[in-house]
Amino acid sequence: MSESPPSGSPGLMFQEIRTAPPARTYSYRSIAGFTYFAIAAVGINAFSLVLQIAALLGRWGLLSRMIGGGFPSHDAMMATATASDRLVGLASTATLLTVAPAYIAGGIWIYNAACNIRALGARGMQISPGWAVGWYAVPFASLVMPFQAMEEIYQASESPAGWKSLKTPILLRSWWGAWLIAGVGGSIAGVIAREATTAADLLSITQFLLVDVAIEVSSCVLFLFIVWRVYQAQEHGQRVVGQVAQVFS
Repeated sequence: MSESPPSGSPGLMFQEIRTAPPARTYSYRSIAGFTYFAIAAVGINAFSLVLQIAALLGRWGLLSRMIGGGFPSHDAMMATATASDRLVGLASTATLLTVAPAYIAGGIWIYNAACNIRALGARGMQISPGWAVGWYAVPFASLVMPFQAMEEIYQASESPAGWKSLKTPILLRSWWGAWLIAGVGGSIAGVIAREATTAADLLSITQFLLVDVAIEVSSCVLFLFIVWRVYQAQEHGQRVVGQVAQVFS
């Protein structure tokens, strides 16, 4: 059974016309404000982590004295333990209160930095500005995709035209390794802490937490180096674009 073309459209056999939505255009916007906001927020969070390290070192000394019988009385030991727990609790609270602003500031910075590399002329990126932030919230994919997004941002900021030929710097690998280790370490610490029954167990957990928090501090510091280098590279790239435009204007 054949179908005749619709009236008024002779010679057209239901031709489908597809129109692609126009590609989004990006305009360069300096990320100076976002950069300083991220540095401040992440820096404050890193400082709270340093305070947590100091409190954990105090707990380490306390538990060592408890195990070695270094207190003259039970009351003195309990008073010192209470003070130590209070310090650790305050430091942990400070970390919890500062981590959300740090994540928000970092996410805003990542999004705008990803938009800017497109405005500077970089092409061929696999991850959109929105997903450069969104992948952090996706289970399992968050182990890989955020690093790929940051790799694109960093390299395309350094060389918008030839970013694909650049090697991944050790700075990015170190940051992401520290980020993953700190995240896994925190989860492990939460599990083993529930099994602690003796002062020796608490001492081992405290030592483990010290290492984990120290790695988390290094992750914050490395991220700040990335933020600053990308900001400087993008500002330099924009100046070059402006100079070229003046030559041909």
